[in-house]
Amino acid sequence: MRLSPLPINRRPVEKKKAQTLACNFCRMRKIACGPPMAGTTEKICNQCQRRSRECVFPTESRRGMRRKKATRDVSL
Repeated sequence: MRLSPLPINRRPVEKKKAQTLACNFCRMRKIACGPPMAGTTEKICNQCQRRSRECVFPTESRRGMRRKKATRDVSL
């Protein structure tokens, strides 16, 4: 009895997408950090380019990171 709708060798292959990160300005404003405008070769998002800002991308993803709670030393 087969539970899968497609045979094992005919299942669609899932491709991993490259995770895109928003630049620091777009993160702060919580706006869409889009690709560069057409005709530019610089690595600057369309929001920063429109506002003539420096576009700085984070070096690593902070996705899933939590801040550590400060431990308090309680002496009695």
